Amino acid sequence: MLISTIDEIRQYAPVSRDLNFKSIEPAVRKAERRFIIPLLGVDFHTELKLDYEGGTLDAAQTQLLGYIRSASVPLALWYYVQIGGVQIDDSGIYKTRTDQRWNLGDREQKTLETSYLFEGLEALDDLMNYLADKIVEFPDYADSKEFKAERLSLVPSASMVQGLFNMLYPRVTFRAMREGIRYHEQERIAPIMQGYYANLVAKKESELDEDDKVLLPVARRALIYLATARALLTRSVKFTNEGLQVMIGENGSVTPSENSRIEAAVKEYEKSGEATLQSLVKLLNQLQPDGYTAPVVDPAPVACQESSGFILF
Repeated sequence: MLISTIDEIRQYAPVSRDLNFKSIEPAVRKAERRFIIPLLGVDFHTELKLDYEGGTLDAAQTQLLGYIRSASVPLALWYYVQIGGVQIDDSGIYKTRTDQRWNLGDREQKTLETSYLFEGLEALDDLMNYLADKIVEFPDYADSKEFKAERLSLVPSASMVQGLFNMLYPRVTFRAMREGIRYHEQERIAPIMQGYYANLVAKKESELDEDDKVLLPVARRALIYLATARALLTRSVKFTNEGLQVMIGENGSVTPSENSRIEAAVKEYEKSGEATLQSLVKLLNQLQPDGYTAPVVDPAPVACQESSGFILF
């Protein structure tokens, strides 16, 4: 793990020194395993962990570790407070109350959980922004499959989704949408674009030609509409007053009225996605970029005309 003492936790959250690290260690480990390792990748995380344990972190790694802990500490506390104060013995699982201390009520505990979760998600977004801005300082991460997987796509960043939708915790929410993006990109967009798809995703923005600049925005718009519909349908994200937001834990539940809004939005986004796909096909047939072959349309059959007149026998 990248945290090993209570004092390291206290740099990012107001907890007492009396808190035994062993009691919170499972929550710290779970937060790293669920949120940090999938982002950094196992290899880069292991490299950072070894340098941390060996006391050989350089300046860039030390700053990165600060961003990681800013996210992992509140997320670990989010896990911990869900079971914090619980006693387990032969009589079962219970919470103790004394004259000196009174445990939080259910409502108060839920408020605290939500606070830690949202703080952690915001810090996780900051961590992802930092990695994107300082990518040249972390070549092992830049070369990782985790980083490359998001770049080889028609929609490689949250900023492109934000062109159509507002997003809360944009990079975190975008990662939650990646399954929907991958699905529709491979199952719908790539087959339609044929060999041109591989040509297009391999290009940098500076390498796009005039046809690319016409086709790429249309393909992206279709993909974003379809992926958003799928992410809403699979409950990876949900609507809030501030925009699309990742769904995690208790935050992942929706009310009946929210469910009705989601179902209505899914239909509209699927409709918009399909209409944009039709526009993409028309443009592909018109421009016929390298790698794409317009389908051959057979001419309509000519109806046989029956002979008219009298036949004499």
